[in-house]
Amino acid sequence: MLLRHGRLPPGLPVLTVGGRAGHVPFLIAAGQRELDLPTAPGWFLAGGAGDDLSRGVFFLFAPRDATPSWALKFVRVRGYDAPFVREERALRDALCFPAARNHIPTPIALGTTDGFAWSLETAAVGRRLDSHLRTADRALALAAVDAVADWLVAVGRDSRAPASALRREWRRLLGVAAPVGLSLADEPPVDAVLQHNDLGPWNVISDGERFIAVDWESARRHGLPLWDLWYFLAHALPQIDGAGTADLGVDMLRLFRGEHRLSPVYFDWTRRYMAALDVPRNAVGTLAALCWLHHATSHRARTDALASTGVKAEILDLPTRRLGEQWLADPGLGTAWRCLGE
Repeated sequence: MLLRHGRLPPGLPVLTVGGRAGHVPFLIAAGQRELDLPTAPGWFLAGGAGDDLSRGVFFLFAPRDATPSWALKFVRVRGYDAPFVREERALRDALCFPAARNHIPTPIALGTTDGFAWSLETAAVGRRLDSHLRTADRALALAAVDAVADWLVAVGRDSRAPASALRREWRRLLGVAAPVGLSLADEPPVDAVLQHNDLGPWNVISDGERFIAVDWESARRHGLPLWDLWYFLAHALPQIDGAGTADLGVDMLRLFRGEHRLSPVYFDWTRRYMAALDVPRNAVGTLAALCWLHHATSHRARTDALASTGVKAEILDLPTRRLGEQWLADPGLGTAWRCLGE
């Protein structure tokens, strides 16, 4: 309402950008030349937040439309096209499964202009789910979380592949488990599923009726079951109770132990997923430990990617950075996960 009257909400930072009259940003111009876009699309720029490899997005509007139809993602470092290639492949894989199809962007094209990689996909309309969870009525917030969790169960069931498809993943996880003394001599007998691998509520866009899961550059066609569900719920549920970043790691552990008032939601969705994909009870503790040990290494992968482009990165102290070791050290968690019950 304030914006419609030419005013800004108090405290909102303002960055004024000048441009030549009628000038179209060169990446949008490239998209117009190579794709069937309107000759004069409206556009809105969302700059990449974070380090130098964070991607920015031009949201593109058809003439006279009030909502964007396309998202043109780009990177600010020349020659860095890896996330675009991975995301394109992941979205093409996901489109093969009816359960996933209605809640993901549709990839349209990849390109490079003047050394800068970009991709075009259908736009996700709405706002980030983490923002919604912090401000919505508690019942509505829980309903939004349940909708995503239910979708993850459906995607797991629909994308299920034989356990043999996980051979490469088990080999990779040996390197994750060995430094903390976790034995994988007996691999949990579980099937593979499509895995987003970064499905925090910040990567879910909702307009209140429909949601879209975005940013699939870390996805795996054959990943471990339950990981996306646990990662999503562990970040989403504490925010319903107003947890901030500083409290999130503590609230996650309380959630896993059954000490948080929303722990029953976490446990219920875990059991539903286990039943839907026949995950044995004696495997879930090890799967959970591996999940958090894996996510604790994400900052290293980002640091390596930045170093490959000549940029030095500061290691972020994320809530998940020590979660794997904390899981294994906790008598109620560990490979038995006694707090989950039977």
